[in-house]
This record gives sequence, C-alpha cells and structure tokens, in this order.
Amino acid sequence: MSQPMTELPQRTHFLELIPAPTFSGLADSYDERQRQRGATEKLLSKARLARATFIGLLGDRPITAYRPSDLQFYIDRMQYWLKNHIKRSPELRDVALTDWPIAEIIEENHDFKG
Repeated sequence: MSQPMTELPQRTHFLELIPAPTFSGLADSYDERQRQRGATEKLLSKARLARATFIGLLGDRPITAYRPSDLQFYIDRMQYWLKNHIKRSPELRDVALTDWPIAEIIEENHDFKG
C-alpha cells in the first residue's frame, strides 16, 4: 500500500526563471519607440519626468516586484507634486532629473497643492 502524499512538489513556471526587466529598462525602450514614431520633445520630457518621479518614490525594481499598493502610493504622493516645479525651483535646472530629491520635494509640498 502506498503512503499518501503530504506535500505536492512545487512547480516553477518557466517565466519565473527569466529575470523581469526593470522599470527604467522598459521606460527606455518605450521612449525609443515613441521617438521613432515622431513623438515631440514635450511628450518625451513628460515621460522622463513621470519616470523620474516614479523611480524616485518607488525605486527602480523589476516590474514584477511592484504591487497595486505601490501604484496607489505613487498616485497618492503625486498630488503634492507642484505643477511647473522646474520653473519654481531654478536651482534644479542644471541638475539631472535622476538626481532630483523627488521624495523630499513631495514631502516639502505636502501642505501645499499648486
């Protein structure tokens, strides 16, 4: 008589073996596709800002590492991002967007929406 199985062997899905791309990696390829399709510099600039704020708040992780709660956190925090922030903060004009203190900027504006 055979013994009953107490635990089924775990199966690994083949997609789990392939490393997921990072958010910035996907954003780079998106930008390139948009550029090839004739996107304006204004549109590309908005995409770069969205990428910088997303990574500044949530980090640049493999896309499979983000959860719905991360996206909600991003949406909740971005309500404190001031419109035309670069015009209001001339000290950041010569600073690379990836070096902006995104979380600090949002925290400083927590009591002010504009």
